[in-house]
Amino acid sequence: MEEIKIKSVFCDYKVNFLEDFEKFTKSINKKELHLLVDAGIWRIYKKKIGKGYFSREIITPNESNKTLEQVTKYIKFLLGKNIRKDHKILVIGGGLAQDIGSFTSHILLRGVDWIFVPTTLLAMSDSCIGSKSGINVGRFKNQVGSFHPPVSIFIFPEFIKTLSKEELINGIGEILKHAL
Repeated sequence: MEEIKIKSVFCDYKVNFLEDFEKFTKSINKKELHLLVDAGIWRIYKKKIGKGYFSREIITPNESNKTLEQVTKYIKFLLGKNIRKDHKILVIGGGLAQDIGSFTSHILLRGVDWIFVPTTLLAMSDSCIGSKSGINVGRFKNQVGSFHPPVSIFIFPEFIKTLSKEELINGIGEILKHAL
């Protein structure tokens, strides 16, 4: 396992590079985790993600779901599942899932820890570092947000195999931008 330590004004955290996603999901304590997962990832990796989480919410990754209204629905869902301050939210997905999970984690119970498993090259190379989240309000994109880093990030290269050509190009473009 390779690891990068990120120093942040908010808190330090680690980016872990792992090979076996299924082994990871079997090794974590799901009893304290609330799962927020991208619908496409759930469809492909449902068996590897497994059962036993405190709660599970599957989101469709489109901009119309990245709203205060959607965050409010998710918060009500979590409160209905008796989320506590010592629980964590495990977010598995791309940047949209990250935005919803990070923002929710930041404002719920005045801050709940979260773990991020990015599944797009763009999220792996850019958005998972820096802890920025943004939610849309009406026609205003990403104008409400926060900085709330995850306690850990786990990157699994196997997710790259599921990406469309367009998603790969977006991620490569971001990597080149940072390299330049």
